[in-house]
Amino acid sequence: MQDNRILSVLSPAFSRLFLIPALACTAATLASGQVIGHTKISDTEGGFGGTLDDFDSLGRAVTTIGDLDGDGVGDLAISARLDDDGGENRGAIYIVFMNADGSVKSEQKISDTAGGFTGGLNNQDWFGNSLAPLGDLDGDGVMDLAVGALQSNDGAFNAGAVWILFLNSDGTVKDQQKISATEGGFTGILNETDRFGTSVLMIGDLDGDSVQDIAVGARNDDDGGVDRGAVYVLFLNIDGTVKAHQKISDWFGAFDGVLDDGDGLGWSLAGLGNYMGFGTYALAVGAGGDDDGGVDRGAVWILALAQTGHSLAHIKISSTEGGASPALQDGDNFGRGCGSIGDLNGDGVADLAVGSPNDNDGGGDRGAMWLLLLNQGGVESSHKISNTEGGFTGDLGDNDYFGYSCRWAGDLDGNGVNDMVVGASGDDDGGSDRGAVWILYLSDPGDLGPFTPFCFCDGTGNAPPCSNPGGPGRGCANSVNPGGGILTASGDAVVGADTVVLESAGLIPGQFMVFFQGDNAIDNGNGIIFGDGLRCAGGNVWRYYPPLTIDGAGMVDSSPHSISGEPGANSTVNPGDTKHYQGWYRDPNGPCGGTFNLTNGLAITWQ
Repeated sequence: MQDNRILSVLSPAFSRLFLIPALACTAATLASGQVIGHTKISDTEGGFGGTLDDFDSLGRAVTTIGDLDGDGVGDLAISARLDDDGGENRGAIYIVFMNADGSVKSEQKISDTAGGFTGGLNNQDWFGNSLAPLGDLDGDGVMDLAVGALQSNDGAFNAGAVWILFLNSDGTVKDQQKISATEGGFTGILNETDRFGTSVLMIGDLDGDSVQDIAVGARNDDDGGVDRGAVYVLFLNIDGTVKAHQKISDWFGAFDGVLDDGDGLGWSLAGLGNYMGFGTYALAVGAGGDDDGGVDRGAVWILALAQTGHSLAHIKISSTEGGASPALQDGDNFGRGCGSIGDLNGDGVADLAVGSPNDNDGGGDRGAMWLLLLNQGGVESSHKISNTEGGFTGDLGDNDYFGYSCRWAGDLDGNGVNDMVVGASGDDDGGSDRGAVWILYLSDPGDLGPFTPFCFCDGTGNAPPCSNPGGPGRGCANSVNPGGGILTASGDAVVGADTVVLESAGLIPGQFMVFFQGDNAIDNGNGIIFGDGLRCAGGNVWRYYPPLTIDGAGMVDSSPHSISGEPGANSTVNPGDTKHYQGWYRDPNGPCGGTFNLTNGLAITWQ
């Protein structure tokens, strides 16, 4: 380990850096699937102009619906399943027309009293518990939408229903078709509290009749035991009625996986294309009450479907199965939310996002998202996004239930990586449980390896000290480079391997640079003002001696070295640790008068 003596070349302010106690921090930042930015839509943020009341639960379901209004920007459908239009907890959805910056341009509400919907809802229907785009089902050139109302009483108490909404381009309803135990040509037997409509998903034209088909979850179906759950594959006609169906449960559909009471198969649904190599559709099905490894940890089943809707094969992902399984805790309810995210890492295999809305990172039931990078046999690697992990710097509160819904949003920020929309139906912006939706901009897990940048002075985190923002993914602007300093790294992040090089550019030629390491990311990865920049790395801080001279191009690299540390030293790194790094550099003529500045932060996950 390099010498760590006090350096006379450092300014007094930088010396004080190492005397400040540990500040607000996050846990380990992810090595891939990192969140590099976010936008929130709620009663008080993001330009949303709809009227929300307490307990409306905006974000219980969310989906992309293409560019409905033809302005070149993709739009969203967001549910508020406990909205009281027309009566208590009848439910509603909002068609949300978006701006290119992720804010809301306008919205159209669809409920028992708004948006042209004339189907008729009853109290406690929970219309909007699930959402799925259907493409242009009726051939009028406008996207159509499936909406779950899992507590509809058609045929039996809380038997459930799904509504097919034929939309106009302004987000209003042109016509609707209900599918339930008593309507829409559906001949399946729904019993009391089956909650058909818990989830819904378009699965393409499974039977080859040129009409889109759907899958519908019924999480409390009792085939084989209490609340084991089921999924129905519905073959549709172009008018939204059901031509035929196939049930998949503990008794039906050739499914030979083992379900237990309370598993809740059908909590969520996501599509994985030809994931399992059978030349047909693969369906991910959440079972949020599964007990593998502990009580209510949750699971996801991936089913290869035949053209008839039967199960051809399955893979289970849980705390104990499916490869590099996520590290779940009791009560996480992994699988209550689920969404496809395309091929996130470019390996030719579809990947999966799974919500754990009752995860306790940072506080009770704040929620989390897991990004599962899949191979053909299960999970290649698992990456968590929560209040303390994954680079997400949004403010989650207790009982927000972040991850109750999630959907692929396409590449919103143009960096070549699919982004996500995630619901947090218990968010309290504006009032209790009014709900929210987060848009998460993701980095490329194939490019980052063990090195994850965080804490940028580009407006995505805390404001710069004197209106001196830097460029995207960089530190604050300095006297030479308005883009600010940037910190990256290369080499193998293996403890003791002596190959990691910290690399910085955009600095002040001829001045001094010092790299330093901290245990934590300050202020949930947003940093705090320090000199002319933002200090990002905190906790037990360790400086790398000697200071380095920045070259004429404004660049400087560290020497390859081991940072495993001396026994008992603050710098000690063990395999599996994530440490946070930053570069401090002199800037005597800096824009804010602080005489020094800092790069962005960089987290390294060590092996």
